[in-house]
Amino acid sequence: MLDPIDEIKSRLSIEDVVAPYVQLKKVGRNLKACCPFHQEKTPSFVVSPEKQLAYCFGCHKGGDMFKFIQEIEGVDFRGALEILADRASIDLPKYSGGPKVSKDERDILTELQGELADLYVRNLKNEPKVLDYVKGRGISDEMISEFKVGFAKDEFEEGYKYLLDKGYKKADAVKSGVLISKDTAGGKVYDRFRLRLMFPIADIMGRIVAFGGRALKKDDQPKYLNSPESIVYHKSKVLYGLHLAKKHIKEQDLAIVVEGYTDVISSYQAGIQNIVASSGTALTVPQLKLLKRYTKNISFCFDMDDAGQEALLRAVENAQPLGLNLRVITLDGYKDPDECAKDDFEKWKEAVSDAQYYLDFYLDRELSGLEETKDFCDFYLKLLSGVEHPVEKKEYLQKLSRKISISTSQLEERMSILKKGVRNQKSEIRNEKSGISVGEYFLGLIFHFKDKFADQAKGDYANLFSDDAENIYKKIASYYNSRACIDDGLLDELEDEEREKLQVWALYVENRIGEWSDRDIEMEFQKVLGKLENNFSKRKQQDLTAKIREAQMKGDSEAETKLMQEYAKFIS
Repeated sequence: MLDPIDEIKSRLSIEDVVAPYVQLKKVGRNLKACCPFHQEKTPSFVVSPEKQLAYCFGCHKGGDMFKFIQEIEGVDFRGALEILADRASIDLPKYSGGPKVSKDERDILTELQGELADLYVRNLKNEPKVLDYVKGRGISDEMISEFKVGFAKDEFEEGYKYLLDKGYKKADAVKSGVLISKDTAGGKVYDRFRLRLMFPIADIMGRIVAFGGRALKKDDQPKYLNSPESIVYHKSKVLYGLHLAKKHIKEQDLAIVVEGYTDVISSYQAGIQNIVASSGTALTVPQLKLLKRYTKNISFCFDMDDAGQEALLRAVENAQPLGLNLRVITLDGYKDPDECAKDDFEKWKEAVSDAQYYLDFYLDRELSGLEETKDFCDFYLKLLSGVEHPVEKKEYLQKLSRKISISTSQLEERMSILKKGVRNQKSEIRNEKSGISVGEYFLGLIFHFKDKFADQAKGDYANLFSDDAENIYKKIASYYNSRACIDDGLLDELEDEEREKLQVWALYVENRIGEWSDRDIEMEFQKVLGKLENNFSKRKQQDLTAKIREAQMKGDSEAETKLMQEYAKFIS
């Protein structure tokens, strides 16, 4: 029976894991994309199905599927294991038996907040007035339990004392954001959330990473108070309710995105459960990529006020490059999904079914006067510039042409002018750096093209390396020297970190010169070897020069003479 790691690897490929985050394009035997870890225009992110690696040669992030998920999701190895197990539909065994180990800081902070959520739930059950208020807002006992809705009392130290009694440290509670320090030393603390209705915010695995607290007094500000960012909570990467909605999103092949906690809860209670909340902010690219794991179809239902429509536009602009199918839900006569779902569930269900394609939604805007038409034209052309498929772009350009009675050729000319303006505003010079040293490139060559350069690897080049590549070279040379024929067992002789480094260097070589002719590859090898030797020569001369100066300063003529002789011999 396979262990969970091997079973995950048997069910998922590196392409499966990476594809929801980037748009991959086939280039030879590999796939390339613009890096998901940093902004770039020229793709430097390479995915190797053969090596099962994903690595960016611009920012040097990536590795195997577990390393990739750790980097992009900001989780530890256990977190990556859980995410990938969920995607591979594998049930992970719970930790049991064996010696106790110290818990990861992330585990402590999520467990701590889970305990606090339980306290808030008990508080709500024991506070009849607040419980009546919650039920008066149409939230059932079942939903209170499902979403762990709770109540933080109007006390400064209730949560603090509760966590101390549970054995948690004050410093960890401060790090999680549930406590606030009264002084810079953190000696005096108090509860962040007081007299608020509490909505725990969970990560994709259901672990509580933060809270949203709604004020219960009209004059308390802010109306909604959220946890600050922490090592377990990055608001740009978390969606409220996704841990519950993800299976329904998969089943329905649709994600509905709303703004608030109660929008989600009321909709879920009414039977539409493929729903998440952005918590009042525009959807970020990481959040959209998170949704893309489960579906390419997203319907937005944001408030129709200026703030809601601005958030909708930013979400659309962030989503356009990701190849998502976007629609907009409109509610006639209702303020938000919460109100609609409670008053008339069928109307809410109908609104979801009638969601309008986003380009049609914006095209249907009513116009009055020349200035408004000009502004709308530029706005819509900028929106169209984000449409990737030429057929779709042409179709909606023609629709715009009919709406404002301007020829498509004039609109295309205007779009070109607007694009140039954006480029001029955002122009930047990209400094391409591979991050691979000459020595690392050399090792990538002799490993990737072992059938060509294995004999070269048997040579005595160890002194040419100036970094930890020397140890890897020695192991390669020792391995190749001990065998009459070259096989594929070298990686088994290396430590985990060494193995990953060598595979990354080989991936760089494959990506750069993998399709070259044998003659060009041979010339490249000799060029790299020459540069490696030249670099060594320069380092040696600099080292000897520094030692000669040191001997001169000390007045050690004997040492100076020996060093001068060594220098002369070296450069001859």
